[in-house]
Amino acid sequence: MRITGKTSRHCTIPAFTTLKKETPPPDLILVTVKSYDTQTVARQIQRILHPHTTVLTLQNGLGNVETLQTTIPRSQLLAGVVTHGALISTPGTVAHTGNGTIVIGELDGKKSERIIKIAAAFTTCGLPTTISRNIHKDIWVKTIVNASINPVTAFFSCQNGYLLTNPVLRHVIDDICRESTRIAKSDGLPITAADMIRITRTVIRTTAQNSSSMLQSLQHGKPTEIDAMNAALARIGAQHHIDTPLNTLLVTLIHWKEHQQNGVAP
Repeated sequence: MRITGKTSRHCTIPAFTTLKKETPPPDLILVTVKSYDTQTVARQIQRILHPHTTVLTLQNGLGNVETLQTTIPRSQLLAGVVTHGALISTPGTVAHTGNGTIVIGELDGKKSERIIKIAAAFTTCGLPTTISRNIHKDIWVKTIVNASINPVTAFFSCQNGYLLTNPVLRHVIDDICRESTRIAKSDGLPITAADMIRITRTVIRTTAQNSSSMLQSLQHGKPTEIDAMNAALARIGAQHHIDTPLNTLLVTLIHWKEHQQNGVAP
C-alpha cells in the first residue's frame, strides 16, 4: 500500500477479500466498510470472533453499532469517528487529502484499559487519537457533518471547499445543519446548531481539496450511504414529529442520481 499527500508511506501488507475461520484469532478488528455492508461483515466477523477480540467500527452514519450488535456481543464493541479526508487514486494507492481527527470510545463512556491501549497504538503509528466519554454524541455530530457535506457535493459534483466559496451553497449547508440539529435534540442529543455549523465549516476548510465519499461512490457507479445519513435523520425526525424537508429532499436527489448513473428510471 502506498499513501500520498498529507502522509507519505509505503508498506506491504497481506490482503484478503473474505474472513475465514483459519485466520489467526484477531486482537482488534477495524470495521471500515460502507454502512450498507455492515450486516454482511458482521456475519463474517462472527465466524472468527474470539472472547478477547475487540471490534471497532469507524464507519459513517447512524445504526452501524446496532447492526453489529445483532451478531457481536456489545461488550466486545467500540465505536469511533474519523474526519480525515482521503481517496483511492488507484488500487493500493490512497491519497491523504486532508488532515482531520480520530476519536474512539467505549459504548458506555468508560475510559477502559483497552481503549487507552488502542488510542496509544494509533497515536504511536502517526494517527493521533483521542478518547471520547460520549462516543454516541460524536457519531451524531459526524453524521450531521456528513449529511450536510456529502449529498450536496455529490449532487453538484464538487470538492468540499466549494461549499464555502459558493454563497448559496454555504447557506444551504447551514440550513441542513440547523434542521439536523433539531432532529438530534429531539432524540436527546445535547448539541446546538451554532456548534454544528462551526464544526461543519471547519471540516470543509480542512478537507477543501477532498472529494466526499458520496461523490466518489457516484463517480464509480457504486451505491451511496445516503440511507445511513440523511434518510436515517429524516426517519428519526418523523418519529419525533420534526419536519425534515431538506434531508428528505437530499435523499430523493441522491437516489435519483444513483438510478441515473445505473441507467434505471427512479
